[in-house]
Amino acid sequence: MNPKRICACSLFVALFTVSAYIRIPMPFMPLTFQGQICLVCGMLLSPKSSAVTSTAYITMGILGLPVFASSASFGFFTEPTAGYILSFIPASYITSLLSSKPNCNSTGSLYLASLPGLFIIEIFGSGYLYLIYTYYLKTAINLFDFVVTCLLINTAKDLLVNIPFCKLTKRLRPALSRI
Repeated sequence: MNPKRICACSLFVALFTVSAYIRIPMPFMPLTFQGQICLVCGMLLSPKSSAVTSTAYITMGILGLPVFASSASFGFFTEPTAGYILSFIPASYITSLLSSKPNCNSTGSLYLASLPGLFIIEIFGSGYLYLIYTYYLKTAINLFDFVVTCLLINTAKDLLVNIPFCKLTKRLRPALSRI
C-alpha cells in the first residue's frame, strides 16, 4: 500500500470511531452511523483497502482501544451489537466490488451498489444480536418488538440516510480516485 492509501484507510478508521459515539438511543441497540461509514468506505476505497480498514478498526477495538461505543477487548464478542461491527468487513468489501464497476458513476448506481452491503450489516447484525440476547444473556425478547426495532426501524433509517451519503460519495470519488 502506498502512503496515500494508508492515510485514506486511517481516515476511515477515525470516521468509524467518531461515528460509534454519535448514537440515537433505541431499545435493544443504539442507532449509529457506522454502517454508513462502512458503505462509504467501500464505495471510495478498493475492495482490499476497505476490508483492511474494517479489519483494522475491529482489531483496534478487540485490542482494547476505545474505538467502539460499547466495551472493547475480547469482551466485545459478547456485546449484542458485535455482529453489526463484524459484518463491516464483508459489507465494505462487497460494496467496493460492486461500486468499482465502470458504470457505477451516479448517486443512484452507488445507492444500488451499497444495498447488498447494507443488507449484510442488517441481517448479520440483527441475527447476532438476537442470538446474544436469547442464548448468552438469557433475555426473553418479544419477537414483534425485535423485528420492528432492529429490522424495520434500523433498516429504514439506513435506507434513508444512505441517500445523502451516496451523494457525498459521488462528490468525493474524483478526489480519491487518484489514491
